[in-house]
This record gives sequence, C-alpha cells and structure tokens, in this order.
Amino acid sequence: MGLLGYLMKHRTANFFHFRDRVKERYNLDIDRENYAVLTNMVIANKSIVSFKESNSRAIHLLKIGDIYLPVVYSNTTKTLVTVLPPDYAKKMLIERYL
Repeated sequence: MGLLGYLMKHRTANFFHFRDRVKERYNLDIDRENYAVLTNMVIANKSIVSFKESNSRAIHLLKIGDIYLPVVYSNTTKTLVTVLPPDYAKKMLIERYL
C-alpha cells in the first residue's frame, strides 16, 4: 500500500470513528459534509483554543452553536480523529481563561 492508499484508509477510518464518538458523547449526527466543515474550521484556525499534543496531533476546541467540541486533529492525515468527552471542553476553557 502506497502513501495515498494509507492516507485514504486512515481518513475513512477517522471519519467513522469521529462520527461514532460525536454520537456517543454529544448525541449529534455528523455526516461527511459536517465533518468537512469542522475540519476546515481547524485548518482555518477558527478554534477557540488549541494545544499541541504531539508532533502529529493537536487538540482544538470548536464552538458549534452552544456546544463546545474538543477535537483531536491529525497533521499527518489532515483529518479530525476523535472528539473528547464534554468534561475535557470545560477543562480547556478553564485553562484558557484562568
């Protein structure tokens, strides 16, 4: 499998994992179009706050309406990997504003 195959496989897996975690943790239904919007918010630097987790990943806090979503973004695949639990959003906001 070449690099393109690797990226396509992981991008698809990341979408399904992200979609499932958003449903599980926030009871939101995310389709590919909404996923692309959220991904583009990270790429366009529209995060409220972000923290570098490693060389390949960062955690970004996105505000959608009245919901805060702490998302993990992969710099390698340029995709959202997962969404963290709601308590993590509160922690990010506390660290940001204290």
